[in-house]
Amino acid sequence: LTDLKFSVHLLPRAFSLGGGIEISEKFKDTYTVFYQDGTWKAKEQELAAAALKQNDNLQLCGTAPVLALLNKEGQVFRDVQSCIDGFLKSQ
Repeated sequence: LTDLKFSVHLLPRAFSLGGGIEISEKFKDTYTVFYQDGTWKAKEQELAAAALKQNDNLQLCGTAPVLALLNKEGQVFRDVQSCIDGFLKSQ
């Protein structure tokens, strides 16, 4: 993304879905990409779905949002490359 002239801040530590959503709320004027593989519990799925509705700049990537059947066009991606492609389409 930096090669595409996007400003990127990588947070290289593990944190929960709730933590990722909290971070995205603090940076509503910028895109936040939260990547998580695995599966979410029902409570986490509901939290993610609500966050997507409230923040158009939140991007979810990985198997967790896909397996949770979150299908918000332009905000949910199966992998990082799909997310990058989504950024490029929005330019």
